[in-house]
Amino acid sequence: MKPVRAVSAVGAAATVDAAAADRRAELERIIERGLQSFVEVGNALMEIRDSRLYRDTHKTFELYCRDRWGFTKTRANQLIGAAAVSESLATTVVKPLSERQARPLTALPPKQQVEAWNEAVDAAPDGMPTAEQIQKIVDSKRKDISGLRRRLVQGSQALYLAEVAINQLKRIEANDPKKLEAGVILMEWIIFNIFGGFEGHMEYIHSPEAKKAARRRSSRNPHGKETPSRWR
Repeated sequence: MKPVRAVSAVGAAATVDAAAADRRAELERIIERGLQSFVEVGNALMEIRDSRLYRDTHKTFELYCRDRWGFTKTRANQLIGAAAVSESLATTVVKPLSERQARPLTALPPKQQVEAWNEAVDAAPDGMPTAEQIQKIVDSKRKDISGLRRRLVQGSQALYLAEVAINQLKRIEANDPKKLEAGVILMEWIIFNIFGGFEGHMEYIHSPEAKKAARRRSSRNPHGKETPSRWR
C-alpha cells in the first residue's frame, strides 16, 4: 500500500506542475501579444508574480523578468500598477489608452485615482489628457494627502497607520470570495494585538472611552444617514 500512496503523490504533484506550466505558457502568450494591451500584460505579469509561476525556471520574479522579457522588476511592477489603475477606472466613460497615461495614477489610492483621472479628462481640450497633465493633477492631490498625513502624524502615528491600512483594505473587491476570511483575519489581529484578547476587547466596548468615541461618531454622522468618508 505504501508504494501506491507514493506514486499517487508524485502523480498529483506532476499534475499540479503541468497545470502551472500550462497556465504560465498561456499568460506568456498574452504578454507576447501584448505588448499591445498594457492591461492584459499587467494582469498576466501580476498572476505570474503572485502565483509564483516563474519558479520552474527562475528563483525570483526579478530574474524571470530580466531573462524572459528583457525588462526590470520595476518595469514589471509599473505595468502591474497601471493594470490595477484600469480596474479602478472601470466605471469611467473615458479610459486610459496607454500605460504611460495610467502610470502617474498609481501614486494615489483608488478613490483618488478616479477623481484625478476625471479631473484630467475634463481639463483636456480633446477629452484625452496627456501623461504630463495627469501627473500635475496627481502631484496636487499628493500634496493634499501629504498634508493630511502630516496632521495625523503630529496627532498620532497610530491614526496615520490606521488610515493607511484602511486605504489598502478598500482595494478588496466586493465580490472577492476571500473577503470574509480576510475580515476574520483582520478582526483577530486587532482583537489580540490592539486590545490584548477578547476580554480586553469587551472591556473597551463597555468603557467610557468607547462611549465617548461613539458619541463623537454620532455627532459627525447624525441619524446614521451617511457612512464616515474614511470607511467608504
